[in-house]
Amino acid sequence: PKVEASLGPEMRSTGEVLGVGENFKEALYKGLIAAGMDLSQRKRKVLVTLREKDKEEFIPMAIKMHEMGYEFFATENTARRFHEMGMRVTKVNKIKEGHPNIIDIIREGGIDMVFNTPTKGNDSKRDGFAIRRTAIESSVELMTNLDKAGAIIDILHEKISELHTDVYELSEYGI
Repeated sequence: PKVEASLGPEMRSTGEVLGVGENFKEALYKGLIAAGMDLSQRKRKVLVTLREKDKEEFIPMAIKMHEMGYEFFATENTARRFHEMGMRVTKVNKIKEGHPNIIDIIREGGIDMVFNTPTKGNDSKRDGFAIRRTAIESSVELMTNLDKAGAIIDILHEKISELHTDVYELSEYGI
């Protein structure tokens, strides 16, 4: 049996993509590639700014990313937590803490991926809204959902690539 992974509007695109594979990770990998996500095995510069309740859940993901050689940037509290775990992280200023701040760093192209979990809805006056908007406008990969982020990190950590996937003729499956 084949597994399907469908990625809808949360991908911030105008359409929906489908990935079919032998297992969930292979199907998700194909769906992410179809949606235009860069899943190359390059090392990345990652900005992490999470709501408080998501920080503990993110730790195992951060450890995997650290093992893969990712470079972290974070605001003060998150940076402190990463330091406590023995990870190197560059502290960045919040928007109101002066320049260069988190928005400047994203706009300047110094970040490849942003992890930001929304706190209080989609309030345009909050920093998170500005961070997410700037990431999208700057064509920086944006993760706002830790379940999806965890699956993507697993794909990268396990080095799933085109070499490990098969192509299926969907008409053979009535699709």
